[in-house]
Amino acid sequence: MGADGKIHEQELASMQRHIEEHEMFDGLSERHHTVLIDIARDAIAFADTPIARIPAIAKGLPSRLHKLTALAMACEVVVADTEVDQKEVIFLKTLRRALRIGREDFEEMFLAAQEKRSTRDLDVRVAHLRALVPTVVALFALRSLAVGNLTPPHRLQIVELLAAIPDLQLREQDLATLAEKAYERVHFSMDLEAEVQKVASSMPGPVDRYWATVYLMCADTVTASHWRTSPFFTLIQRAFELDPADMDLAAGDATGFGSLPRVG
Repeated sequence: MGADGKIHEQELASMQRHIEEHEMFDGLSERHHTVLIDIARDAIAFADTPIARIPAIAKGLPSRLHKLTALAMACEVVVADTEVDQKEVIFLKTLRRALRIGREDFEEMFLAAQEKRSTRDLDVRVAHLRALVPTVVALFALRSLAVGNLTPPHRLQIVELLAAIPDLQLREQDLATLAEKAYERVHFSMDLEAEVQKVASSMPGPVDRYWATVYLMCADTVTASHWRTSPFFTLIQRAFELDPADMDLAAGDATGFGSLPRVG
């Protein structure tokens, strides 16, 4: 709201509507709504400018789902007063980069906000994330194959990890069932590189590939930054055609999820 130096009534109304209606804020009282907005204003004042606050915002939103939701909200707030200031555009573009959201996705989301169909647009994006879950589970099975552990206890650890990642909780079908099917088809005589290439072919989007890598790194955030010494992750990097710099960013984003169930 403060990106252009002015907070308009329409922007306040848009922000208030989001807090009242979005499921993220379920259970919060009106007093809590006010406190949240006051804390946000204080944080921006402390950071000196709205743009200076963006790194902390990105850090506080580890999952792709939350990042997409936040950018959609920001776009709606910016267009709420019908006049879009250049400072607001700069803020949104800076936020987009910090949240690892593709330029094309951002442009589509901004247009959706202008046309007052952000909710429908976000629903489509959530459906896309949901559709990716079986492929991500299959990747975890290939990771287990790479580390030589296909035991039931290990599989249970993987399911617990997957369930702890917000982006992967979206699938209505039980994660344990997906994992069971994925692990049933992997065996030690498989050509691991060929299998990873198959996954890459089924997941052509660079942003999807990036986030799939982030999820995989969540299995061991301690060693994630040392991906160059991992045969499996160097294989992922080649197959997914990710720059080494993107792999480094993925390791950082994996650690951003905080405490996750341990995978041995």
